[in-house]
Amino acid sequence: MPAPFPTFIIIGAERSGTRWLRFNLDRHPDVFAPPARPEYYLDHEAMGTRGTRWYRQHFQGWNGQTAIGECSPGYLDPQGDFRAAARRMVRALPDVRLIAIVRDPLDRLSSLVRVRQRMGMLPPGATLGEVAERVFEALGPEGLSTALMQAAVCAPSLRVFHEAFGDRLLVLFYDDVRSDPGALYARALEHIGVDTGFVPDDLARVRFAGPTGPGVMPTADAEVRGEVIGFYRLDAEVIERLTGRDLSAWKSVEPPEQAVER
Repeated sequence: MPAPFPTFIIIGAERSGTRWLRFNLDRHPDVFAPPARPEYYLDHEAMGTRGTRWYRQHFQGWNGQTAIGECSPGYLDPQGDFRAAARRMVRALPDVRLIAIVRDPLDRLSSLVRVRQRMGMLPPGATLGEVAERVFEALGPEGLSTALMQAAVCAPSLRVFHEAFGDRLLVLFYDDVRSDPGALYARALEHIGVDTGFVPDDLARVRFAGPTGPGVMPTADAEVRGEVIGFYRLDAEVIERLTGRDLSAWKSVEPPEQAVER
């Protein structure tokens, strides 16, 4: 039996619990969500070269489950061609349901810094303030579109997918992955149209997305946090308007509670 096209896609954001969600959705008896990250609709040239057969090969293990999906966090990458991707996806998958998980940009930046430190791309002892200072000094305002700080932005891409898909896009929050994973999981199941009564026994167990564990988040004093939060303020305000969620904590210069990675 040939695999169908997906009925849902987790579109991002990177470092926001997407792999945790995909893994646990795949454990549901009525869901098939393999670990591949094809990001098929981001690359028009690859679509033409590889074609739909290549895309459908990612779902070859499908065995008749009601919902079939994939996770490609690159769709919310601010440096990707997300506008074209949304148009292609609407045309190719008119009934697909999307899920996005968003996270405090400063918290997400801290996570991105940690990953690069583990990979040797940044000094292991660098604080968030030192990283931000290097970014601003090296690139200046006109160069921030290619900076590490810009990588934590997702509102522009999220807004495009929201405009294209309306209520077929479900926006979830990383904070809820940490505080109430069961409720968030149930919302995701309801959105993709399967029984919400199933819950994996170890749903709340942390699954590390980084190469060597969670480590310690980079630190920043109130002044540095204020400067960086100012850079992300528009992102927070756009997501507030799209979701109706109070994101005042994203704009606070008070340091958050120590986070763990999922």
